[in-house]
Amino acid sequence: MYSVKGRDSAKHPNFNIVLFAAGFSLPTCAAQIVAALFTRIFELDYTDKVLQLMFATDMSLGEHCDPDTEMMANCAFCVFPLLSTFISVAFSGIYLAAAFAVTQRMAAAVINKLLVRRIRLMQLLVMSSMAVSLACRGCTVLFEPFELGFELLRVAHLFCLVGSVVTLCWFLVLKPVYDTHIADRALKEFARKGNSLPDPLLANPLGYAYPAQELHAMDSSTGGSMGQPAVVEEGFRERL
Repeated sequence: MYSVKGRDSAKHPNFNIVLFAAGFSLPTCAAQIVAALFTRIFELDYTDKVLQLMFATDMSLGEHCDPDTEMMANCAFCVFPLLSTFISVAFSGIYLAAAFAVTQRMAAAVINKLLVRRIRLMQLLVMSSMAVSLACRGCTVLFEPFELGFELLRVAHLFCLVGSVVTLCWFLVLKPVYDTHIADRALKEFARKGNSLPDPLLANPLGYAYPAQELHAMDSSTGGSMGQPAVVEEGFRERL
């Protein structure tokens, strides 16, 4: 967010991460707590079907309860009220808009077109998985607990939610770390040989293999200096 606003985020990067995480998470938690306790806070006629779907966080299903227990009267099953889903949709829209702005700025600053495609793919996967997750969660009100539709929608909601998290971790953490590891190995191999250029020197983000003609053209445009690191280093030292 600092980069989008044009501010310097290099002074306290870890503090900024914690600050923005807390600033975005606390309002969501507070709103969801209100939704969870809505039926305890406000006295309404929750026998009405519409009010029950909108605000009820549990559903009494006597046929699935053990009749021998003393807590039979309090036997209930948790459900997602529509109010909670609407809150999640509102906050998710804000978060996704902010994430889209940040990733758009990242894509605009990237020269490698294949890396831009990776960013676009990340945007598509995260937004679609979040949308499907919230849609499945909202549609659970159409069924009762233990019904096939309810269970399928709940599992789909969980998988889509986990998928969005895994997608973010892969594109923003795991893949860059892996690319850095590959590039580090290539540089070490380059230093060990001392007279040859890896193909390519840095691992391409999408595994694109540069043709030999393209590498030869790059080498020719630099006067063959790409394949002669010792000559370049010697000339640099002479200028110093």
